Amino acid sequence: HRFSQKMADHSKEYYKASGQAETKLAEIDHILDIAYKGAESDDDYYQQIKDSLPEISRTFTKENPLISYQADMNDSQAVFVQLRILSPTEIASNGSSSYYQIVAWKEINTKEWKGDNSIQLIGEE
Repeated sequence: HRFSQKMADHSKEYYKASGQAETKLAEIDHILDIAYKGAESDDDYYQQIKDSLPEISRTFTKENPLISYQADMNDSQAVFVQLRILSPTEIASNGSSSYYQIVAWKEINTKEWKGDNSIQLIGEE
């Protein structure tokens, strides 16, 4: 019963964090839409994205158009999301309204696990 409850709690945490990650993705999609429609050049497009997403685009460049963020599940786990931003040329050529490709959407540990590998032997103090 305890295991089932633990798994149910974990699932709730995951889906709550995943929902938060989806909300952030919708915000990013909106920003990308505005940048794509308002950009005068590829460089301008990437600069608008960088200016609009300062908290998650520290390493974002035209050559490395990756955006990463995470949504916390609990004090030791999170849902990690990484997006590759498509270039204006890729967007125009693929004919869809998608501005990004999801590279990663996974559960990660945010704290180092410190297991107890000691063994209590008989008569040991």
